[in-house]
Amino acid sequence: MAPEIIQGRGHGKAVDWWSTGILLYEMLCGMPPFRAKSKNALQKLIVSGKLKLPTYLSSEAQSLLKGLLTKDASKRLGYGEGGSEAVKKHAFFKGIDWVKLEDRELVSPFRPKLEHHMSVENFDKIWTDLPAQDSPCTTPTTGSLGENNEFDGFSYVAPSLLAQLSSPPLGKK
Repeated sequence: MAPEIIQGRGHGKAVDWWSTGILLYEMLCGMPPFRAKSKNALQKLIVSGKLKLPTYLSSEAQSLLKGLLTKDASKRLGYGEGGSEAVKKHAFFKGIDWVKLEDRELVSPFRPKLEHHMSVENFDKIWTDLPAQDSPCTTPTTGSLGENNEFDGFSYVAPSLLAQLSSPPLGKK
């Protein structure tokens, strides 16, 4: 959460730029920028802690992260008159042709190799070796304690893809 949300001061689009900065930091560094053992300690770091940037990041990456993770929303990169154009013009993105990107004319520089459509070899084993667990969530038809709710009496079963593939198209036999 952005500092302004934690402080309950109201928020606008600047929180989206904060979230973009958090996500970018995690992608570049492999961990979140603020870490603590409790929710309260984490919130305190977000509101008043100093952003620490690894030295291995390029100066452009550091500048972009500092701009996106500025605690004062009114000074955050992407806020104000420049908006998203200010972010797009940042030196970190100097090689991006935004028109071609938006028109989906650019080929990704990274294309993972897949054995088949269910491949998981590109996920870290720390995740793929975890045991499967049932969801702790309840379904809308049962409610959290079996009490009545607005979904009682309703059901939905998705049509079988296999049945659709094995059936002839409508009007043909």
